[in-house]
This record gives sequence, C-alpha cells and structure tokens, in this order.
Amino acid sequence: MELVKMNRKVRQKLCTSTLTGKQYVHELIRGPATNMYNMMRIDPDSFRSLVAHFRGTGLLKDNMHLDVEEKLAISMHIIAHKMLNRAANSRF
Repeated sequence: MELVKMNRKVRQKLCTSTLTGKQYVHELIRGPATNMYNMMRIDPDSFRSLVAHFRGTGLLKDNMHLDVEEKLAISMHIIAHKMLNRAANSRF
C-alpha cells in the first residue's frame, strides 16, 4: 500500500518480521529439516546442492541486495506454495 504525503508516494514496508530475508533463510537451513521442507518442499542438503550448482555455473550470483540462497529460497517458496510474487513480499 502507498500513502500520499505532500503529493509524494511513500511506500510502506510489507515485511514486518524482525528477521531479514537472509536471516530467515539461514535459520531454515540450520534449523530442523522439517521446517525447511514445510516452507520450501526441499531438504537442507538438497537446497545447499542447488545453491552450489547455481553459484558454480554462474546462473545465479550474489548482488548487493540478495545472495544466491535468498534468491533460490524466494523462488522455491513461490513454487512450493503456488504463490504470487506479491504474497512472497510479506515473508521476504
């Protein structure tokens, strides 16, 4: 949603969690495998293998805003739950 303030649009933050997307992904990877499977439909070891593959082949690269783990987690989360990109904004 956007608020209008003095003829300028100000964006509201959609993610209200105390964890950043990066922290959330690392918590899933290091936590119980069932949590990772429930959120992404993949186990942590397979997720790490996918990250290594995408990073090694150069298909995905870290940038200043997102690392490869977070990019892949967002994609997996959207696919696993048949979500829209907008719905993923509230988590990441």
